[in-house]
Amino acid sequence: MIQLAFVQFFSWFALFSMWIYTTSGVTSTKYDMTLDRNIFSSLKQNIERVSLIPEAKAWTNLEDVRSDMTLFENKFNAGKRVVATMRVVQFFNDESKKDLLRLDQNVKARLLNIEKEYNKGADWVGILMAVYNGFAAIMAFLLIALARITSRKTVHAMSLMIGGLSLISFFIIKNPKLLMISELGIGLAWASILAMPYAILTGSLPSNKMGTYMGIFNFFIVIPQIMAATILGFLVKTLFGGESILALVTGGVSMFIAAALVMFVNDVDEVKTQKT
Repeated sequence: MIQLAFVQFFSWFALFSMWIYTTSGVTSTKYDMTLDRNIFSSLKQNIERVSLIPEAKAWTNLEDVRSDMTLFENKFNAGKRVVATMRVVQFFNDESKKDLLRLDQNVKARLLNIEKEYNKGADWVGILMAVYNGFAAIMAFLLIALARITSRKTVHAMSLMIGGLSLISFFIIKNPKLLMISELGIGLAWASILAMPYAILTGSLPSNKMGTYMGIFNFFIVIPQIMAATILGFLVKTLFGGESILALVTGGVSMFIAAALVMFVNDVDEVKTQKT
């Protein structure tokens, strides 16, 4: 159980990175959400002006938007591509603020287009998520057959490696339609994560304490969730420069680590079978 706990930790850490950052990662890299210097300058002038107005100080997310604008400026100064955050876009698109913001029509049109692009990307991510879930249901039956031919450890390790490559491919693939292929690999990994660790574990647990140990084992689903929510946000903001797509790459690397750790697990049932 201790050996598998490490495998579970890195497997579920990867999954939570995907669930948290796929939408922002895909929309920011595969859809037109970039800001040019002129649009940014207009937004910056407006945010600086309204920040001095007493009425605006009560606006929700004002300080967060100012923080995002500072990050955008740093990226422009470094010659990097700047992608608008939805926090900034929705702040400036808020109809209740239009009288104070007084945005130029070109700026308004661009922000509305960015919001449309984001919504289109988010809708596509919803479809992608449905695909990997559906494919996982199909692969669950095939994994059982493959485990009989090879071993549960081998099947789980290969599934995690394919899942890791699939997560990293989100960074490489430019056409969002082709991400459907990546989701097939993630579906394979998802099916294996839901089945193989538990199949391996049951062979080494006393039957009269199965429920207790399974409950403890599930701690290593909750712990990586907490870690992902805590660490990834910090990494994206500080180390990755706001590039959320790199959180998916981190998840892919985490799955590789899990795949390597699987090979050090002692599958008691398979050892017994080999001896007999």
